[in-house]
Amino acid sequence: SVREAGAAPSMPAALPEPGRPLGDRTIAVKVVAEATGKPVPNARVYLFYLPTSHGMFVNTDNDGTHIFEDMSTGPYSLQIINTAGYQDACYDPEGKGRRWARFSLKEGERRREIVLKLNQACRISGQVVDENGNLPEDNTRLTVRAWFKADDRERYESKYGTVNRSDCSYVIDGLSDKPAYVMVENQRAAKEGDSLPPVYYPGAFSRSEAKLVTFENGRSVDNVNITRRKDGGQAIAGTVRDEAGKGVPEAFVVVHPRDMYGGLATAYTDPEGHYQIQGLGGGEFQVHVDAVHRGLVRTRMPIRLDDTARNTELNFNLQRGATISGRLVDENGRDWKVDRNLAGRT
Repeated sequence: SVREAGAAPSMPAALPEPGRPLGDRTIAVKVVAEATGKPVPNARVYLFYLPTSHGMFVNTDNDGTHIFEDMSTGPYSLQIINTAGYQDACYDPEGKGRRWARFSLKEGERRREIVLKLNQACRISGQVVDENGNLPEDNTRLTVRAWFKADDRERYESKYGTVNRSDCSYVIDGLSDKPAYVMVENQRAAKEGDSLPPVYYPGAFSRSEAKLVTFENGRSVDNVNITRRKDGGQAIAGTVRDEAGKGVPEAFVVVHPRDMYGGLATAYTDPEGHYQIQGLGGGEFQVHVDAVHRGLVRTRMPIRLDDTARNTELNFNLQRGATISGRLVDENGRDWKVDRNLAGRT
């Protein structure tokens, strides 16, 4: 619901191999290191076919190459992602610097001169502990990611790291040399509305109190340890009501920084429509409320929190939405049967 209410776009999930239509086109890719020009073996190549939302993941050979055969016409996106020691890269033939640049294949086209140059990556590592220095109780469900300024300088992008479930150590690889805030969160529990709030390194609820990780002394920064906290920070509380002024139970309330499409703090309203979200810092936020399951229109509201106010009241009045219903039919008026190969479900 947060994504539909204004979160950052992302590429659709990849479908199984039968979802890709065949053709007579070829895409040949070579991946090399920018610094040396040498081939990069086992580089992770992601080719995405937009018309059917089909994705293909392959690794390059020892000579840094891979050839996609039997491709159809249409728009594609080609990226190198999650390759150890290197930053991600995107094939952008128009040179516009877009993260998800597209290109199209014409009939019979053999695109054989795609060379992607990878820059050496920076790396952050550390461990997540609770306030007593022990492993957090939800250590098997934690996510750590680095937040850094996007090229437009107006918002933040992030890159996830891998978390060792046995000792909560983590590594975030593939970073540029941009300064980064490191955050730990439980995304799964956040969706369920019962998680602890996200915490920045070294243990702050507020980004203004967090420590920025820089790469001035090298490409690897270790011992970036984060302490999760249960108490402290600011709180937002209020009531979600319908048009009649009645409290709405089980409405999903989500808070995130306005310049970050992540770092979610969440809660569900109680039977009277009350909610409370703790562990926030100062800054500008978006608050989303979703009660579509009760026929009410999703809404969101910006709010600014300053460091002096510990509790802020924010109430919502939701409007009842319209209902649209109908049938999917083919050109002959027969019920449309969704093909598993094209939609990923029956």
